[in-house]
Amino acid sequence: ASSCFESLDFQQGGKAMLNARLGLVTLFPDGQQKISTRRGEVGHAVYGPYERVDPGQYVVEFDVVANGDLSGQGDAVLGNVDVVAEHGARVFAAADFRCSHLQDGAPPLRLSFAVDRPGTLQYRVFTNGVLPLVVGDFPLRVAAPPGVEAASALARRRFPSVVEGEAPPFFLRRLRDFRQMHNNGADVRLDGERIIVAIDGVAFHADTADDINFVGEIFQRNTYNLLQRHDACVIDVGMNLGLVSLAFASKSFVKEVHAFEPFRETFERAQANLRLNPELSDKITAYNFGLAGADQELSLLISDEGDSGSQSIRGATKGKPTAVQVRKASTVLEPIFRSAKAKGRDIVAKIDCEGSEFEIFEALQAAGLWRDVTALMVEWHRVVDGKTQKNLIDVLVDEGFSAVDLSAPLGNGFFYAMRTHPRD
Repeated sequence: ASSCFESLDFQQGGKAMLNARLGLVTLFPDGQQKISTRRGEVGHAVYGPYERVDPGQYVVEFDVVANGDLSGQGDAVLGNVDVVAEHGARVFAAADFRCSHLQDGAPPLRLSFAVDRPGTLQYRVFTNGVLPLVVGDFPLRVAAPPGVEAASALARRRFPSVVEGEAPPFFLRRLRDFRQMHNNGADVRLDGERIIVAIDGVAFHADTADDINFVGEIFQRNTYNLLQRHDACVIDVGMNLGLVSLAFASKSFVKEVHAFEPFRETFERAQANLRLNPELSDKITAYNFGLAGADQELSLLISDEGDSGSQSIRGATKGKPTAVQVRKASTVLEPIFRSAKAKGRDIVAKIDCEGSEFEIFEALQAAGLWRDVTALMVEWHRVVDGKTQKNLIDVLVDEGFSAVDLSAPLGNGFFYAMRTHPRD
């Protein structure tokens, strides 16, 4: 470990603990929990979050302020901060903090440390009870390789200040959601009236409920977390706001993504997210049309009450008339498949298209294109009378795939399929 009270940056997982035995735990207006310790109480005010950390160099910043007058205390020791594993048996860095460290204008409490093998870490704040303290949960940790400027890295990682009348109204309404994202490793920043969130190297606009509906599915439950050794071409049918396409593109083995989204408003919102990620969007070719069983120009009623990212080419019973283009899936995908196979790339498909999956499967089967596909991730929808996931999975099993069906008895469902045998 290098010197304490230096700077740098953080990402996060697990759960930080506030020791209520030492004082009062309060939820602050910015959505952060803090503990106000009592004079004379001794112990760890904060411990956790039992975060899995890979080998590397890091800096952690603690949120500690004095809860009272520092005068008359000299430069007394008030406690210590440390980074430990194995319930404290392995110490990566530790330092006492004094009154002078908590005075106005003093730099934040920071520890630099190095991890030589993967470990589960705690970042702890110990109070000796000399003075009451206010200690925030979730200390900030950032990777700190040589040459990285610590202060700017930490500044990017801090949660935005919350000022009524200055922060966007949606940010204030969903403050706890944004705070939770931040605590789970997301960078959250305000850009005028826009809210931008970055998770696992993917940045996106988060200005409406629609923008954050899929965050848990994509980045926390890892529904589309493709892992493999070989280069891949990904087909994203139902691009929605572009988050899944960007998550795929963030994988080094994914060399190209072809994403299809028929609804103009949704497509434009996806394009805005792609522009936030120029190094990833270079891999993505986005098409403003949908895939189905035949080429069609449709005029649909689109409800303005639902999320724009969840529209179906079946349309709604009321709403504004909207022109939508769909193309025959086999005609569009055959040259993409041919090009990818010529480059030695596996073809992986993510399909979530509000009911068009049945027509797409039939078109690809008729064209004999399933032989080129390695794996699929499919959300299917109960919108076609008499058809369920069985109609889709049976096709794939006959083509040499094994499937993992996660569908519940009611409602829409989800399954994975992987090629395990050559086609009979």
